[in-house]
Amino acid sequence: MDCQTCYNKVLAIFICAVAGFSDSVGFLSTDGLFVSFMSGNTTTLGSGIITGNSKTITAGALIVCFTGGVVGGASLGRLLRAYKTAAILSLATAFLTGAWAAYRLGFCGFAVFPIAVAMGVQNTVFVGPGDVKVGLTYVTGALVALGKGISGMVWDGKTLGLAPLYLWLSLLTGAAFGSRAFKHWGLNALMPAIVVMCILVLTSAVSAALRVRS
Repeated sequence: MDCQTCYNKVLAIFICAVAGFSDSVGFLSTDGLFVSFMSGNTTTLGSGIITGNSKTITAGALIVCFTGGVVGGASLGRLLRAYKTAAILSLATAFLTGAWAAYRLGFCGFAVFPIAVAMGVQNTVFVGPGDVKVGLTYVTGALVALGKGISGMVWDGKTLGLAPLYLWLSLLTGAAFGSRAFKHWGLNALMPAIVVMCILVLTSAVSAALRVRS
């Protein structure tokens, strides 16, 4: 395994942890909606259209914000190919910081929407040509891959790849810490996530610079 591949795997784990942390904060601040798990919001939206659930509009707005983040992140990646990862992570960090700033300025109800944009942006870090290689803010795909891997190990004797398990555990761990942080600090809990993202931006920029020079 080359250094870049190893770095990408570690990066994916940290991004998943930040996603779990942020989604937990968003979930608790909206009393049951998600900033990265759009399947849950889609179910809320669909049922709310019929039942008149008060969260219907918010769920729809979060879906739009998340999708907009994906569009923005993917577009930025096309424009800045050499520094794609650092640029995308910088954009996600900017939106997380914007969410925290909105909270500090008293726009508490609005703060959750920039978080959803940031989560959409993060999902474009490992986008391949015309397809999504890895979804980093939800782990349904990772659990499917893990289940298929276990089946392959049992029936065909294949080696079980543990990468999907690591992604699931990182999201779970991030969510647990996010819940605890929100309990003590409210939306100020976004600050640790922002700090981690800044570190990821820096390491990604250094990695890209070394690749360009070589």
